[in-house]
Amino acid sequence: MKLRNLTGPFFLILASCVGPAPVSEYNFSNIAIEEAKSAGALTYSPGLLNKAEDAYKQAKDYYNEKNYSQAAKFFNKAQKYAEKAELRAKVKKFDKGESL
Repeated sequence: MKLRNLTGPFFLILASCVGPAPVSEYNFSNIAIEEAKSAGALTYSPGLLNKAEDAYKQAKDYYNEKNYSQAAKFFNKAQKYAEKAELRAKVKKFDKGESL
């Protein structure tokens, strides 16, 4: 009977981690980081690019653990940081008169 009482909380924890894998979020965040690098974020916006890469790494860890809800959250965060890094790099390059 005690074992039966433990299965409820265990199932709830397990169910919260199961769901569709955030494959599109995985791909979009990776593409966003690569685009930011191509735009010169390593030079012009390294802080935001670093945040994007850190969030992406955390997301991949969650993804590998099959904690897909957390993975999706961090992939989205990585994408947003990468997009900001790309935009900032393009603006700074424009301000310096460099080609985009």
